[in-house]
Amino acid sequence: AYFEFYNRERPHQALGYHTPAEVYYQTPVVVEPVAHEVLT
Repeated sequence: AYFEFYNRERPHQALGYHTPAEVYYQTPVVVEPVAHEVLT
């Protein structure tokens, strides 16, 4: 969950505001929304 967000959704300043997945695959990554589980 967190690593999915970190690698596929969150742009990184050091990567020119691209995601790590975009840089690695050299293409924009299409991310479908994921339902987040609520922990109680």
